[in-house]
Amino acid sequence: MNNQKIYEELFRQFVFALSGVSVVGLNPVQVLSAYLSLIREHLGVLRDRVLSLGFSSACEEVWFFKHLKPKFLAEKIFRFEVHAIEMGRPVGTVEMVRDFLSDELRLVHRFFQQYAFLFQYYRTGAVELDGLYFVRGAKLPAGMVVDVVDADPGFSTAMDYLFAKFMAFERLQVYLVEKIEHPFALVHDAPGVGRKVRPLRWTGDSINAVELGFALHDTGQLNDGKASLTEIFEWMADALNIVVKKPHRRFDEIEGRKIISKTDFTDRMRISILNRIDRKNEYDPEKERLRRAREDRKRLASEKKADGKNTGS
Repeated sequence: MNNQKIYEELFRQFVFALSGVSVVGLNPVQVLSAYLSLIREHLGVLRDRVLSLGFSSACEEVWFFKHLKPKFLAEKIFRFEVHAIEMGRPVGTVEMVRDFLSDELRLVHRFFQQYAFLFQYYRTGAVELDGLYFVRGAKLPAGMVVDVVDADPGFSTAMDYLFAKFMAFERLQVYLVEKIEHPFALVHDAPGVGRKVRPLRWTGDSINAVELGFALHDTGQLNDGKASLTEIFEWMADALNIVVKKPHRRFDEIEGRKIISKTDFTDRMRISILNRIDRKNEYDPEKERLRRAREDRKRLASEKKADGKNTGS
């Protein structure tokens, strides 16, 4: 029996549950606690299913530990990291906050560099070592051993946690870049108030709109996850001037893809965002010079302040 659909359904339930978490009026510790409680609950259900059902093949086991379980763990890692960043964020000027967030972004890049070979394996979708990395009980050569946080032998492999961390830190990159650009952005202006917006229309392939519509529905992005597929495609028709007739039939086209990826459009979106991040973080001598100049000014100011105290005493 193929159990992949069962595990995919558990992930859909997990995503839907995440979209329903209400954090209004909660402090940062309570927000983290709310998410972690839900994540632990769903990971527990997933573990029980794996231990009771197992896998129908080695390929299914690799798929599970390479692609599915890391998505659950990545949510946990991301929530911890965001909590730590927000709790450590300094109270001060925009420049101080941006310097702090830029340092955090450098730590993310350093992590990717630390695991450069494995990160490239993850990013390129390589498969040559999957039998070692994502099969329970497989023994890695001594030079390839990495820290395994989840040591449950029935529910972990050599690399599933590290791949989860790659997923979480890619998401953290996007989060940090957005915060660096808008360090104090807490609320958004009400749409359409006091300004005219040029109408937009969908000019891409209609099948891409189908993929996007189902993705918005299945990840619960609209109306707290309560928007139906019909409502979403009607909204897209009004907002983007794209009419998708019989969305479920068009989805069959996506499901039946043989040559390109079944998630071709969302794959390309992910790659384009990662490329944008890479371009943004390319070494820029002028930016580095300005950063060092800021650090020198801070150091001189601290030294001057310390000399003043010593003179006064």
